[in-house]
Amino acid sequence: MNRKQKSIIIFIISLLLFYSCTYPLFQIRERLHLTSSEEETALKKLPPELVFTTVLLGGFRGILVDLLWLRAQKLQEDGKYFELVQLSDWIGLLEPYIPAVWKFNAWNLSYNVSVEFPTGEERWNWIYQGIKLLRDKALKYIPNSGEIYQELSWIQFHKISDTLDEYNAYYKTAWAKIMEDAFGDMTLEEIVSNSSYEELIKDKSVETIISSFKEKQIDILNNLAQISGDNFAKLPENLKELVKSPSFRKIEAYLRGKRLREEFKLDPAFMLELEKKYFPLDWKSAPAHSLYWIEEGKRKTSDMGILDYHRMVYFSLNHIMKWGKVNIKKVGNEEVLMLSPEFQAVPILNSYYEATIQSLEKTGEPTTGIKSSHLYFLSEVIVLAYTMNNLPLAQKYYLYLKDTYPGEVGNLSFPEYVASRFVTDLTDASIPEITDILFGIMYQSYWSLATGDDERYIGLQALAKAAYERTAKNLSRFQKIFPTFDALKQSSLDASFNMLPLPIASSLRSRLGIPEPAPVEEKKE
Repeated sequence: MNRKQKSIIIFIISLLLFYSCTYPLFQIRERLHLTSSEEETALKKLPPELVFTTVLLGGFRGILVDLLWLRAQKLQEDGKYFELVQLSDWIGLLEPYIPAVWKFNAWNLSYNVSVEFPTGEERWNWIYQGIKLLRDKALKYIPNSGEIYQELSWIQFHKISDTLDEYNAYYKTAWAKIMEDAFGDMTLEEIVSNSSYEELIKDKSVETIISSFKEKQIDILNNLAQISGDNFAKLPENLKELVKSPSFRKIEAYLRGKRLREEFKLDPAFMLELEKKYFPLDWKSAPAHSLYWIEEGKRKTSDMGILDYHRMVYFSLNHIMKWGKVNIKKVGNEEVLMLSPEFQAVPILNSYYEATIQSLEKTGEPTTGIKSSHLYFLSEVIVLAYTMNNLPLAQKYYLYLKDTYPGEVGNLSFPEYVASRFVTDLTDASIPEITDILFGIMYQSYWSLATGDDERYIGLQALAKAAYERTAKNLSRFQKIFPTFDALKQSSLDASFNMLPLPIASSLRSRLGIPEPAPVEEKKE
């Protein structure tokens, strides 16, 4: 065997060894969906920051990504989430057109890394990093990926809007503040009608305002923050007068729309379309954005699964129904997050159930599961409306429930049915358990009164009274402890004063006309 033949054999063996070593990696790529029929075309349009890595690595780029994915899987299995953060950045840089890469990275940030921190502020930082990764980077490279839109919608819904995380109230407040700052007191209609710069500068007063501010070294078209908040008081008198003009409001509307589009990747015109499709949305609420991103995905992509789309629309509307109105209120030094139901979502969700049940009945498929869900939804609507003192709506769906599912209501009157949702099996009921339920309702009612939510206070008081009467009627030993509803009311009020934050307790005393307690004198030794 001559030298040439030996070289050929060694080369072939080397190829076989290389193939045998890398074959499992190719299998992993397929299993993790790290292949894309459009990848080669997309790579020709690489942004500048990716050109270097692509040219430098050439054909070894894919193999390097596979090795990094193996390492990422190992780190995840070992719970080494912080090491995953940097590794994920590298993978994203090398494989920007694969949805699985971005989903994996965003999930790691919003779920795995965030829960490693002990405070709401720290956790929120990582959750928001996950959202921005999908919103600002993933959609930049793959704007037609239904998977990315769905994941973005899910994190907004599950991590912020839902209540599973112990710091969910902090996340809701943080998001509400971000949107409150973005919108100011502007309506979507104002923002959309002033979205064109060309139309804006046709107003001669706008040009005068911009020039006047420039003379004071303030470029309002690039930095609205210079004349907002505390800075407003520092403006010269002539500029303060300009700020009050209708033309300045046009400028502000234009700039706020620009910020929504550029920073938050939100399309104000499409947001307005959604409001026309559904109802006016409170964009300070997380489920409104969950709804936005799944609808945006449906509009922008062709690979959005119809079942995934309908599921996320339903989930989002359900949370909007329960706490779709958001208000952050100052009570003394206490910042209070106030969530209220959005009942305009109720008929839409009810129609969804009716249509689904009708469709299943036509095809002969079982309807037990969906009917059970529908029944729960109706009872939830009735109780929510009752506690918000919206008795016409509660009564309407009580009658609908009685007609649709008569076995659920039986002979219970309207107030008795509402009370039964809280106090059910009275025969074996524990006195402490019932007391805790009633005290919980009363505590929430006092919180509502202290923070100015009078309708909810009235509704919760009525609910507590209905539950008390149902309990006292069927459980004599409970009535011996609280012979009247007023006795229960006073006991729960005394307990609430001890539990409420001091500013809230002070506000409650003020609203009830109860004087502040005398300060306790310290004993002198």
